[in-house]
Amino acid sequence: MTTSDENSTEPGQKSGRSRTAAIAFGAIVVAGLAAFAYVKIARPGDLASALNDGYYATAREMLEDRANGGDSISQNMLGNLHYLGLGGPQDHTIAVQWYFKAAFQNNSNAQVNIARHYRLGLGIRKDPQRGIGWLQLARSNGNEIAEGHMKLQLSRLELTPNQIQKARQMYRTLESLRPLEKSQ
Repeated sequence: MTTSDENSTEPGQKSGRSRTAAIAFGAIVVAGLAAFAYVKIARPGDLASALNDGYYATAREMLEDRANGGDSISQNMLGNLHYLGLGGPQDHTIAVQWYFKAAFQNNSNAQVNIARHYRLGLGIRKDPQRGIGWLQLARSNGNEIAEGHMKLQLSRLELTPNQIQKARQMYRTLESLRPLEKSQ
């Protein structure tokens, strides 16, 4: 009988070579699992996972493909990511551009977002009257949130009653809300 660890064959013990092979195999399995986890975790396969797990840069990429294809929900969501600065730099001007694309497809959530940007002057020239027009349109498209935003804007007394009435008359249609300036 040898006394070398390499050839130890006591019951329940592996030889040195077997132990080395088991460790190597374990390392390969762990490396494989880590690579699999990296692919699954770092690049979620679907948009909902990317958004829910906080992979906003990945979500932006996924949304850009859909938004460029004309999907108004993706356009509005992409606008939200730019507005909030998630997955990249915060940019209100780009957010407004995406909101407009969605809003002109009658996406009422985008219409509420445009109204907020007009009211606050974020990424676009401040114009509370036009903001009221967008809220009015969103409300007519069935957006329940628009009513609350309308009440909030009116309660802030940013506009006189005459300005509010004029806004409601001027901005009754989607076409009347189209920006006059090319950059908007």
